[in-house]
Amino acid sequence: MSSPSGKASPKVHSPSPSFKKNPSMVVALAPKVPGFVPSTRPTASPVVALAPKTPTPPVAPSMAEASPASLQKKLNEILVRGSIEFESKSSTITPTSLPTLDRLIAEMRQFPYTDIEIGGHTDKYGEPEYNRQLSQRRADAVRRYFAKQGLPKQFTAVGYGASQPLSVSEKRASLQRNRRIELRVKGQPEL
Repeated sequence: MSSPSGKASPKVHSPSPSFKKNPSMVVALAPKVPGFVPSTRPTASPVVALAPKTPTPPVAPSMAEASPASLQKKLNEILVRGSIEFESKSSTITPTSLPTLDRLIAEMRQFPYTDIEIGGHTDKYGEPEYNRQLSQRRADAVRRYFAKQGLPKQFTAVGYGASQPLSVSEKRASLQRNRRIELRVKGQPEL
């Protein structure tokens, strides 16, 4: 064979007579399977639609974990490890108390409709009525802090003054223990 330019064109050897050279298509030879007719159309990969990834919602606590009794226990644990303190003879919450208050808030957010009493307590020094009023102002200050952090109005603030001491000792540490804020889930016994 010769080309229009007069040069001999190279001979192309085909493995089968039906094979034609097509630069835009690659054809692979496969073993013959009876009844199978291969397609010569190019195929695209299947399109798989993926649902948008949504964050997994937090798992709700079980009924035992979500009970008012479990909340009372957690609040008590936080108050034992931390403290809520005030300026001397004042209802101004000290900055060192804020981490404890914030941990309490994190727990109480899981129970938005649980009624909780905030009890303010003082030591025995001072006039009983003054101590009761001071403890009431302190309980009110904690309630206001909770409200400013977005907790629902589920709190009752009560000032007990020195009427419920934890210790009757005259030691400084005992007097400090008596000056406290307690949180009590209503309807729950003290734990």
